[in-house]
Amino acid sequence: MNRFVRLVPLAFLVLLAGCGGAEQPAPSPSTSSQPAGLSSAEQSFVDQVASIAPPLADTPERLARRGGTTCDSLGDGRPRDQVVDQAVERFSGGTYTVTTDQAAAIVDAAERTVCVK
Repeated sequence: MNRFVRLVPLAFLVLLAGCGGAEQPAPSPSTSSQPAGLSSAEQSFVDQVASIAPPLADTPERLARRGGTTCDSLGDGRPRDQVVDQAVERFSGGTYTVTTDQAAAIVDAAERTVCVK
């Protein structure tokens, strides 16, 4: 019995050591900067808006959704000035406020990318 009691901890250590194995390399980052779930048009919109108002690109999925909403506003036949005013509100938030000029450029970017059917 005494011999058995000594072998159990030894066997446990051997098993434990075997489980460690070699360190697995970290998975390599994706070569694409496109977040999962964005279409190429949405990614193009995000890229264009990033050059207009860089802080907005921190949340690409949300930005793409808002671009789609901008397309809906344009498709509803609203006057462009009204769509730009809505874009100021839609894309501003937190500590960042979009200017009218930036909003107009964002609406242009949406028209060139996510609004194209």
